[in-house]
Amino acid sequence: MRSGVAFVILCLAASGTEAQSAHIRRCGGSAKVDISKIQVSGCNKPGDPCHFVKGRSARIVLPFTPATASNKVTAQVNGILANIIPVPFQLPNADGCSSGLHCPLTPGTPQTYINELPVSSFYPSINVGVEWKLLDERNNELVCIRIPVTLVDYTNMNGD
Repeated sequence: MRSGVAFVILCLAASGTEAQSAHIRRCGGSAKVDISKIQVSGCNKPGDPCHFVKGRSARIVLPFTPATASNKVTAQVNGILANIIPVPFQLPNADGCSSGLHCPLTPGTPQTYINELPVSSFYPSINVGVEWKLLDERNNELVCIRIPVTLVDYTNMNGD
């Protein structure tokens, strides 16, 4: 079953009322990350969840400083339903080394990861935690952040 279809099924089965934290937060990883420097499209009001518009892409700019060397970086994104159920989102390009990073990563050398996550127009309009991880070639977490997100229709973004 395609992950998009699985996500919709799980969203419909979940209550859709996941409690959201008011800001982006770390959820692991060995790299140094200044949360205040992270840019995510749709994160316009401090204290509110980010709005990911269905049928469009959400963009992330994630600066970090690796603590360890790495030859390869892979991005992994999950929607977290009911604070416990991970549902994979498919990135068109999960290769971090072709998403703004200068590989191999050198410890202590600042890097900036940039990517876009397509948001299907078929997803229901719900609140969901989005967990974005950067993994090294041994599957160790370099970075893990959790973003509180509300999936919205484009018309809801314009106040219509």
